[in-house]
Amino acid sequence: MREFRRTIKRAGGDMQDFTNLNRDVGSIVAHRAQPSTPVGPGIRGHISRTVRSSGTRTAAIVRAGNNTSFRYANPIHWGWHRRNIRPNPWISRAAQATEPQWRSVILTGIDRILHKIKGK
Repeated sequence: MREFRRTIKRAGGDMQDFTNLNRDVGSIVAHRAQPSTPVGPGIRGHISRTVRSSGTRTAAIVRAGNNTSFRYANPIHWGWHRRNIRPNPWISRAAQATEPQWRSVILTGIDRILHKIKGK
């Protein structure tokens, strides 16, 4: 993909298209991950309210938690051996489960990007 983006940029393509494409992919995964978010005895709500997605030119990003109320999202997802917290990678599972969907979005998006450049 890195070489493809470089070629598109040299051909005069709009790099914002990659950002939009990755944001769409991230939203597919986030939508699937939100219902499977682990629920604990949260006083202020649950992590599922903090699942969000974004995109950059190079990646689709799905995050959960924040730095104030839900700092524990990362250790719950990836685990924390010293604290005996076993990993529960619900976001990774959502990405795997939705791969056919987001793969289709990527291929369609790449076709759209190529057609835009071809039309110039």
